[in-house]
Amino acid sequence: RSCSDNNERLQQIRDFKSKYSVLIAVITADHDTLRERYLSCANSVEEKFEDDWNDWQLVEYPYWKQCADYEIDTSNVS
Repeated sequence: RSCSDNNERLQQIRDFKSKYSVLIAVITADHDTLRERYLSCANSVEEKFEDDWNDWQLVEYPYWKQCADYEIDTSNVS
């Protein structure tokens, strides 16, 4: 998350995984697929998608990737 202590949150997630023996799957898709899906929703605005995409790429995804056990790419899934 922007403007927060992501390293602390990452450690909390790792501790949770260890304590409860859970696995984490990150579900992803490529930019164009997600953009199309996003814009098909009511009240969606392309500029908002681009802001969210940039946050995902630069802030959120790197941390989720560090704690994920699996990554599932849904780009080619309808």
